[in-house]
Amino acid sequence: AELRLLEMLDSDPLRDDPWNPAPRILHLATRANTVVICFERLFEYDQPPLATVGNVVDFVRQVLEGLSFLHENRIAHHTYGEVGAIMVDLGMSDPAKFDRKHLPVRYYRVDFSRAEQLGPNTVSHRAAFVQDVRDCGRMFTALAEEVQPIGRKLKTLINAMTSGEYGAEDARKLFEALCRTIDHDTFETSLSSLPSPIS
Repeated sequence: AELRLLEMLDSDPLRDDPWNPAPRILHLATRANTVVICFERLFEYDQPPLATVGNVVDFVRQVLEGLSFLHENRIAHHTYGEVGAIMVDLGMSDPAKFDRKHLPVRYYRVDFSRAEQLGPNTVSHRAAFVQDVRDCGRMFTALAEEVQPIGRKLKTLINAMTSGEYGAEDARKLFEALCRTIDHDTFETSLSSLPSPIS
């Protein structure tokens, strides 16, 4: 089921959608009952570490765009809050030398093992989609505490997402509205210059 879903997400016209969170399949190898899927070269989402407030904003934006994309295509992910399933594309760069402050990155989901494409009856999707949004909101909780310059805005987003009243696209639009109120200089703030969160 995971393979079929990944193949669908890697086919036209979905493959080229910039919000598609599934990595491209480079090669499939089958041996007996085992299928090995080869993706492009990816790294853990925070390697190298997020360097600026702008990096955090970009990460949250791409995560929300990916969830909106999945829900638009009637896909319930069921584990969208697991940050360990997010990988980043740095091209052919060495992560130790990659300058995240100046070079854009692309985030992907590499685990679709519990995801499913739901039928056309949208009423029945609500519970699964609301849970995806809640899980995603909870995933942002640590960021809200670590990135104080936008912590209050992230907490507003998290509260909306975990309320059960917001869909993925609603959350994305709220985040974009919150971002428009962030001072431009704040995006350039280095995370290493921020005080440690209070335990």
